[in-house]
Amino acid sequence: MRSFFYLRKIKYTVCFFLVTFSSFVFSEDDLKIVTLGTSLTKRGNWVASLENVLGKYKSANVNVLNLAISGATSNEGVEQLDELLEYKPSVVLMEFSVNDADYFRGISLSKSLNNLDYIIKTIRADNEDVTIILMIMNPVYGIRSWIRPMLGEYRYRHMLLARKNNIEYFDFRPRWMDMYEGNFKKVIPDGLHPTSRAAESVIVPVLKGLIVNKCLN
Repeated sequence: MRSFFYLRKIKYTVCFFLVTFSSFVFSEDDLKIVTLGTSLTKRGNWVASLENVLGKYKSANVNVLNLAISGATSNEGVEQLDELLEYKPSVVLMEFSVNDADYFRGISLSKSLNNLDYIIKTIRADNEDVTIILMIMNPVYGIRSWIRPMLGEYRYRHMLLARKNNIEYFDFRPRWMDMYEGNFKKVIPDGLHPTSRAAESVIVPVLKGLIVNKCLN
């Protein structure tokens, strides 16, 4: 009889531990971030750096799901919506202008705008409290710029779309100019992809400020 109650006590102790541990790991209060975009988000290590920096702020439990794909356009962003919604993010970071505007592998401006609008509205329909940040990443020069003759128009229209949908928008190019003007060949050696260190120095402080202000204060 005594052994029965002893085993029962162990059972409830283990169950309590598992429930408590599960609540800690998968708490709805965790800050979950999803990134959608191109190689400018997939590469460069700034996403991991952002996760680390945010995790040190008030000991927040931060988890980032990086869905960015090298070579992706906003078509891929639309296809990833089910996976994104299943993750239940608090924040979505998104950038597609540089590949949508590619003359050879991109998509039309109207298709780009329709895709982004659909992504934003689908996320909002699932959870209207999600913070969505549409980003313009970095200057593009040389042949990488030549094959994107309408990139400026895509960027401008993406900005207008962000305003129309009342989401956050940030263009990192002025910050790149302030920090690295005259050194782009060193920090963006192929004309498109920044070095990891440079990308972290430009992007992470800005996104940390935006996300802390929106979600962690």
